Amino acid sequence: KTGNTTLDYSGIITLGIAKDKILDRTGNKNVAKTITSVASLEDGSTTSVVDVVQPIWRRTTGGTVDLTNKTASVVVKGTDTYYASNSLTAAKLKVYAYTGSTQTDITSTVSPQLSTATALNESVTVSGTTSTRQYGVQYTISLTNLPIDKSEVKIVIPASTLTDQSGNTNEAYEIIVYTTLKSAASETAETSAFLGNSSLQRQNIESITFKNTTTGAASNKWDVSDKGDNSIIAWYTGSGPYQVYIGSNTFMCANADSSYLFSYIGYASTCTATSVINGLDILNTTTATNMSYMFNYCGHKAMTSLDLGDNFDTRNVTNMRDMFASCGYTAMTSFDLGDNFNTSNVTNMSRMFIYCGYTAMISLDLSSGTNATNTTQFNTSSVTDMSGMFNSCGKTAMASLNLGNNFDTSEVTDMNYMFFNCGRIAMTNLSLGAKFNTSKVTDMSSMFYGCGFTVMTSLNLGEKFDTSKVTNMNSMFKDCGRVAMTSLDLGNLFYTTAVTDMTDMFNGCGTTVMTALDLGPAFTKIADTHDNFMTNCGTSSLVVYAPESIYFDKATFKVNKIGE
Repeated sequence: KTGNTTLDYSGIITLGIAKDKILDRTGNKNVAKTITSVASLEDGSTTSVVDVVQPIWRRTTGGTVDLTNKTASVVVKGTDTYYASNSLTAAKLKVYAYTGSTQTDITSTVSPQLSTATALNESVTVSGTTSTRQYGVQYTISLTNLPIDKSEVKIVIPASTLTDQSGNTNEAYEIIVYTTLKSAASETAETSAFLGNSSLQRQNIESITFKNTTTGAASNKWDVSDKGDNSIIAWYTGSGPYQVYIGSNTFMCANADSSYLFSYIGYASTCTATSVINGLDILNTTTATNMSYMFNYCGHKAMTSLDLGDNFDTRNVTNMRDMFASCGYTAMTSFDLGDNFNTSNVTNMSRMFIYCGYTAMISLDLSSGTNATNTTQFNTSSVTDMSGMFNSCGKTAMASLNLGNNFDTSEVTDMNYMFFNCGRIAMTNLSLGAKFNTSKVTDMSSMFYGCGFTVMTSLNLGEKFDTSKVTNMNSMFKDCGRVAMTSLDLGNLFYTTAVTDMTDMFNGCGTTVMTALDLGPAFTKIADTHDNFMTNCGTSSLVVYAPESIYFDKATFKVNKIGE
């Protein structure tokens, strides 16, 4: 019925009975017989229509789902070839939310509204006469205050709200507003199943592609919806490594717990795909709150780039621990977070980029998105844990790391190993930005250990590098800028009054060429634990600027004897 305005069939009903279906006791069988709903057509009798088809409601094109503002609109058509009337009102609509398979009526919460009806008309010609007739009606259903933490939300149009000229009425019709992908939180190893399919080890999947349809799903498909109703289907091709597809005919969302979702995809040595996660714009991530380990070891062997796209919305995420750990370890050279990578609610960024792009990534810029109207997305004002955040990130080839002016660390308490071996071989510049505020940090152990080891010439800590609450500075600047750094200025807020451990604090820092180290006026105490405090720090001509309070005595002050 391609091109027809209605999807049903009404007309003369014909029943055909094949021969030899009935046998009597003497062996006689019936002859073939055709029975019509009207007098036999062969004798010239006038025919008439017999309508045995129910009217139907169906979703049609148009409408939107905006989970950022928690609103949705759905366009529906009620049609029948012999349409007579409809009685649908907003009060008759029902809306249900599901947590797993558990149903909750949320009609009163989302307040469904119904637009003014639009009559659907068509031109028809009967016995040479052309006229206009109505074949249906169209509405827009609108919802507000949608929950975004559910497995599924659906609208139900009740039965008997459409009637045709023969008195037939519609059955109830369900419309899925959005559906959610199942969680992979328990699939934590390279040998783990993928979204419940134990025949697929994660490491043997070389690519995942999201699709806005299930057309073309192979026979090896399986249900990956959180509700378990086949509203999201996955299937794969190949015999290993595999290409996996995830599709839905409705609006598809990420699970609230999206941890480990892409972990170890493309990990095996047989995986050669350079683009590993595709079509991410189709997966709405506004619903996610936990993205820890999400891309852990993803594209480990062959992935050359990762682009999250401009619909990768993380505004509700609170946990990004190890999110990109070892992602693109071997071959990734570029990394684009997109314009909606919003971190304003994240509290945990521990090891977020650890070993990310370890071998080939040349730069990482968190300063802003590419959209000029959206430049405040990487906002870290709620983060409390940044331990190991950039540990060994771009260790071999990364030349620069720019955190940008929205990298606000005012709530962070833990920065141990934050830049450990970050850009160790090639990094010349580490830009912390104007909001790198450390006033609440208590642990800075190994914070810049090995950072810019080979070619970094300077390190600017900024005006808000306040260490008044820090207790642990063990190995803080060890081997930082070891080969090329010529000077280091700690600034005016580098307090040491609370520090208890300064072991190896400047050991190997700027060993080859550094000639000036300014400890600043707040560096008034050497911790009791301070073995190798400045061993191999700077050249033989190094000048250290320090308050008199840490001199052993003014005449015999020596770098490697401070406080002794």
